[in-house]
Amino acid sequence: MGLVAVAAPHAQAATPDSEKPNILFILCDDMGYGDLGCYGQPFIQTPCIDQMAQEGMRFTQAYAGSPVSAPSRATIMTGQHSGHGHVRGNKEYWLGEVWYGQNKEYAVTGQEPYDPQHIILPEIMKKNGYTTGMFGKWAGGYEGTTSTPDNRGVDGLLSTSP
Repeated sequence: MGLVAVAAPHAQAATPDSEKPNILFILCDDMGYGDLGCYGQPFIQTPCIDQMAQEGMRFTQAYAGSPVSAPSRATIMTGQHSGHGHVRGNKEYWLGEVWYGQNKEYAVTGQEPYDPQHIILPEIMKKNGYTTGMFGKWAGGYEGTTSTPDNRGVDGLLSTSP
């Protein structure tokens, strides 16, 4: 699963002197450093990502915050390493019967919410005049909490998975 956060400055707020860069942040679970062409991978074609990397900025010295997805995402969203953050694993919340439209299922409804008192990355982007959006796996809170994307600074959701 992947998470893509797209941020663009509000058009009316941007002036030539204060224009902010557009930011496209791509986070992919289980993807290694050398899995994209722009980082030297010769077998799998990634031309669009390679072009974005060529035209933009590449980060070559970073580590995942955790070996599993939810705490790794939390380190990026909160700016805390996993020793200080409270999301330490892929803790799933089960509520029994879950309704998806007219369909009743017995399913996992989400993962541990972020601390509502801790400001996270999309909220920081919004405070700085960006419009944000995402698609993919959020893993930062389940339905009904204060930590769903729409409650944590994400303006637009293209699609999400539980």
